[in-house]
Amino acid sequence: TARPLAPTVPDTIVDSNRTSKLDMVARVLAIAANVLLVFCIVGIGYWHFGSFNTGVGAATFYLLLPYAAHTTGRVDHVVPGALLMLALMLYRQPFVAGLFLGCAAGVMYYPFSLLPLWCSFYWQRGIRRFASGFAVSVAVLVIAMAMIYPNDLAYHLSYMFGIKRVAMNGMDGMWGLGWH
Repeated sequence: TARPLAPTVPDTIVDSNRTSKLDMVARVLAIAANVLLVFCIVGIGYWHFGSFNTGVGAATFYLLLPYAAHTTGRVDHVVPGALLMLALMLYRQPFVAGLFLGCAAGVMYYPFSLLPLWCSFYWQRGIRRFASGFAVSVAVLVIAMAMIYPNDLAYHLSYMFGIKRVAMNGMDGMWGLGWH
């Protein structure tokens, strides 16, 4: 599961020796994803709009957003965003764009909702290459998840694809008050 990187207790209480390797990997991954995201925004401005200054301006506006500051350490928010920006930056190669969109969808489920948009974009040219790139990346991620979590595969796949179990107990609502 995704964990915020900010500790819940003040830094003076948290012992720096207790930081686990997983937390360190998550921090490095979040920083790298943020740097990649800014690089992609600048790259889109430069390669697609022909202006380095436009890319730097757009990246600056992104960095000024409160959302960007709030989710800086959230790997489950930043990594899919960076992968989506890579797909946008490399949209002229349908297979590669499909690979990055599939990887983003494998990290968090909401990029799946962008699949119809991308398919309609590539419908006339490149839909097969895009779909094959998407399918390859999702298949590789599912196989990797099956190898890493053989016992909890169903739980992790449901988290990956956004399939949640609805809690059925305690659903009385106002009818549980006996007013009926």
